Amino acid sequence: MPRPERARLGRPVAAVARHRAIAGRIAAAIDAGAFPPDLPLPPLRTLQARYGAGYRAVWLAVRLLKQEGRLVSGANRRLAVRAPGPGGTSARAPIVAVIGYDRLHVVMRNSVGRRVIEGFCAGAGLADRPLLLLHGDALNRRLPEGFSSLHASGLLLYGLFQPQMLRAYGRLGMPSVLVDWPNPAWSGSAVYADNAGGVAEAVRRLAEAGHRRIAFVRFVSFRQKNIDLDAAERAAAFLAAMKAHGLRSGPDQIFNALPQSKRSEPGIGRLLRARPRFTAAIASDDIWAQEVIKAALAQGLRVPQDLSIVGFQPLHGPHPSLSGPATDFEELGRMAVQALLASVSGLQRKRAPGLWNPGQTLARRGGLA
Repeated sequence: MPRPERARLGRPVAAVARHRAIAGRIAAAIDAGAFPPDLPLPPLRTLQARYGAGYRAVWLAVRLLKQEGRLVSGANRRLAVRAPGPGGTSARAPIVAVIGYDRLHVVMRNSVGRRVIEGFCAGAGLADRPLLLLHGDALNRRLPEGFSSLHASGLLLYGLFQPQMLRAYGRLGMPSVLVDWPNPAWSGSAVYADNAGGVAEAVRRLAEAGHRRIAFVRFVSFRQKNIDLDAAERAAAFLAAMKAHGLRSGPDQIFNALPQSKRSEPGIGRLLRARPRFTAAIASDDIWAQEVIKAALAQGLRVPQDLSIVGFQPLHGPHPSLSGPATDFEELGRMAVQALLASVSGLQRKRAPGLWNPGQTLARRGGLA
């Protein structure tokens, strides 16, 4: 029988390195007033007994808190809790947002990317933590050079990371949160949009408006080389929601959209040619909702009288007339920072709820059975 490998000192023994978990518990005790400001921190041996940890783990935890500016050298070189106020932030322990895209200015022009990063900034500001942005498509293939010298207090992972890279980031032994993309390869802390809740709300509203023949449009991402991660999750939730409402649910109600074909995309064409005719369609995002609307109008259909369209979209996005669930991506970014700071104490899995935008693309189908 093989002998279990012993963990080496200073190496991660779990999803979060031991010393980082202890640092989080000490920080929580400081915030709760257990260790008052300007008074010496208890000796390391006392902390070791209090938290049931080895001396080295406690020493590393205290060193990390000192790097973060939570502790300062006091009288007789004893470490003391820093009093709250200006100057308490250390640039040596930033929250690092790893953004897996080459052109940050393009991300910032995107209605989703800009809001997410603004949420990172707002969340870090509220937590009085420095924020460092690292971006580049290469971050999807390898860890950044010099990463270990940053002494980061945690990672926000925003982008379409390959499974092997997610595993590599997870092995770094520091708090990490995957943001926005519900990647099944990631088992750590994460903050995503509430895809299932948004679909359930859309199906409920369409059913109450008399719609029985409802389709779903999901798109294929060439970058992901598969169905888009959010679209796949929303499509599965669509089938479950249709079944829950006693409506027919099957794979022939789901249509794939390919990015290069746009209006002439065969999936949308099949949707519009189907008989009996669909009276409503849910699109996995606002871009493809607009493509369905354009294709329907080109065939002489009226939207929403002949075909109601519902689509996921960002709150305050570019298509306010579109009916459907709207995600506040700035709030999602703030939630990601909060989850990161809380993840030192355990796994965090959070969903940003959608707000329903009534729009103008959903109509009642009176008299339909």
